[in-house]
Amino acid sequence: MISSFAAYLLLVSILFAGGAWASEQAFLVRRWPRRFLWLLTLCASLLFPLAMALSTVSSHIVVRKPPPYQLEFLAPTASQAVQVHGPQPAQEKPPAPSAVVPAAVLAPAVRSRINLSRDQMVGIVWFLSSLVTALWYVLAGAGLARLVWRAPRATIQGVIVCITPATGPAVFGVLRPVILWPRWLDEAPAATRAAAFAHETQHLAAGDPLLLAAGLALVLAAPWNPALWWQLTRMRFAIEADCDRRVVSGGTDENTYALALLQIAQARAAGGAGLAMLMSAPSWLEQRV
Repeated sequence: MISSFAAYLLLVSILFAGGAWASEQAFLVRRWPRRFLWLLTLCASLLFPLAMALSTVSSHIVVRKPPPYQLEFLAPTASQAVQVHGPQPAQEKPPAPSAVVPAAVLAPAVRSRINLSRDQMVGIVWFLSSLVTALWYVLAGAGLARLVWRAPRATIQGVIVCITPATGPAVFGVLRPVILWPRWLDEAPAATRAAAFAHETQHLAAGDPLLLAAGLALVLAAPWNPALWWQLTRMRFAIEADCDRRVVSGGTDENTYALALLQIAQARAAGGAGLAMLMSAPSWLEQRV
């Protein structure tokens, strides 16, 4: 049951991923935001197989009515038979079973208890993969949270930022996200600082940290599924691309912004992934520019 559902989930998530990738091209032409497309794809990849599995199970459930009451004639017990027919001759007791069980008889019983079925193995792997992946993100997020807690604060255009040694520029956090502002950015050109600040504030205004956390939570439901990770990667790229479009639409010059992206990519030092840390991957730079 579990192994069949896992195979079905993988197949459905691949199909939904292909459909979303094809639809993304139409979104790009019409300049529609693409991050919600991939979040919807993640939800559909998990909820559609679950709904189909629940409907299949419910269709096989048969409610059985209790049988009607019937009169039964009970046979007389041994004591009653003795009282009616008199004392019975003594019978020999069967020999007591031997306390020693042959190994040939015991081995199959032991193996049947130790061996796990395929569904049990898949369920164990599924649970452990979710647990380990969630634990990794929790530990990474705790490390970044400790960095944010110790980091000094500064105010840029009325927005409080956390000054970090090298991590950033990025947004970290879910409910109360903050901007991580690396020290090297203070020595960058003014256009680069303005572009970086505009980009991170757009992330905060659009609620992108919460969106990314929701996508990650969906993937943690089945982290063994590579199609879900690919969908999450596409959603992260869509978040960054949509943010770039909003920054340019806000009045920032395209050439200046592209040059700032190149300078930030050359100087940035990634300090961790975290639970909801919006930091663009270096491989996306060419596509974004």
